[in-house]
Amino acid sequence: MINTLHLYAYCNYPNNLKKALKNSSSMINSVFNQNPLSIAILKGFKNCINSIILSLDNYLVVHIYTNSESLRLGGKPSKSNTYS
Repeated sequence: MINTLHLYAYCNYPNNLKKALKNSSSMINSVFNQNPLSIAILKGFKNCINSIILSLDNYLVVHIYTNSESLRLGGKPSKSNTYS
């Protein structure tokens, strides 16, 4: 099984990758145990690699911060705490 992220990585479409990741497309492994990042690395598509890493970095920063605030506050953080 593959999704559009696999195709964008394989065809070297970094802008499409960025948009799809921003719209929450899933980073899944194919039946050949390949994911969009591994495909981009194997093919040497630096722009695709950067697009994926930057998208994942943004995702992790938001989710780690939100989860740490949630743990610290004993529940979900308020918007004022999230964006300050």
